[in-house]
Amino acid sequence: MTSQQVFEGIIQAAREVCQEIERVNLRDTQPLLTTLIQLLREANSLAQCSIEADDYDLEGGGVLPEALNRIPDDLVFNVVFDPLDPGSVCASSLKDALGDIYESLELGLRVLDKEPQRKLAVLWEWRHAYEFHWGRHLLDVIRFLVLCKESEHPVSPK
Repeated sequence: MTSQQVFEGIIQAAREVCQEIERVNLRDTQPLLTTLIQLLREANSLAQCSIEADDYDLEGGGVLPEALNRIPDDLVFNVVFDPLDPGSVCASSLKDALGDIYESLELGLRVLDKEPQRKLAVLWEWRHAYEFHWGRHLLDVIRFLVLCKESEHPVSPK
């Protein structure tokens, strides 16, 4: 796969994930899960690409979609923060995890729509954020949604 194919793949996956988060439905999480898994594949491919850091700073906070407000604040799941520390289990909010993923991707998509020449800066930022921030949220949310599905347990607050 060429770098250009990887770049186009992650951009498409980002658009699809943002669309699913914008209309998230806790009664049917399969569409969201499917797009998150695709994003994971594409982000892993992007992580293998060599992209030079750009001095362009992607700034701006986005407004989170209204659909996230329908996710209860107390819809949390446990994650292992440090696998080498048995006491490092902590709670993570589905709303916050999806919000962090959305915010990074949506900001990049806005930049791409306005300034397509900044593609490499956006991709570098996404790769960096995937490796050091929202990639962990992505894995945690996928795991949570898969476990709920496998256990036939509805996604609901504790």
